[in-house]
Amino acid sequence: MLAGDLAKKVNVTVTNPNIEVSGVSEDSRQIKQNFVFAALAGSKVNGEKFIADAVSAGASAILIDSSSPLLAARKMLETLPVAVFISDNARKTFTLMCQAFYPASPKIIAAVTGTNGKTSVSVFCRQIWGAANINAASMGTIGIISKSFNEEGNLTSPAPSILYRNVNRLAALGVENLAIEASSHGLDQYRLDGLKIQVAGFTNLTRDHLDYHKTMENY
Repeated sequence: MLAGDLAKKVNVTVTNPNIEVSGVSEDSRQIKQNFVFAALAGSKVNGEKFIADAVSAGASAILIDSSSPLLAARKMLETLPVAVFISDNARKTFTLMCQAFYPASPKIIAAVTGTNGKTSVSVFCRQIWGAANINAASMGTIGIISKSFNEEGNLTSPAPSILYRNVNRLAALGVENLAIEASSHGLDQYRLDGLKIQVAGFTNLTRDHLDYHKTMENY
């Protein structure tokens, strides 16, 4: 699709709207030809440091936050041979871009959050649906489990580029119901914002993740 069309889908501005874009990733090592590189600020490293690497790898566009110091050279950005998406919330926009490239999803998505028990509840949902002859899957810390394929994982809520590709894949394989773990980190980083969630489950709240959230109020 054209960068301008993608910008309309995710409601952001873009330079060079007629440039072709075919995918998106926040990892410069995973960039393919005509991908959008999401230059997100991490807790330790700012993705903007890898813009040159991403462009060299074939990126035709970059996504930056409106607070980026790069915008001080806005006229310079407009002369670059790539499209530049500018967002007030780059993390959320990245998630919505992933959903735009991988739009299909199961009819029913149940998201389970809480400090403990997310994996068990997600698996129980899949098993109950399976007993009712519903083509179901679960996704989370132990990976993806479904009739069609199983895939090991190591993150409760994976990066959006992985999450939405897998949700799209499950839908294409006929999965009707999906139970997904929704970590507090993933929710805080807008990773699930592009999913149409019909059911939400909450297990409990303890102090386990204050290294990330800092206070119970934030958590």
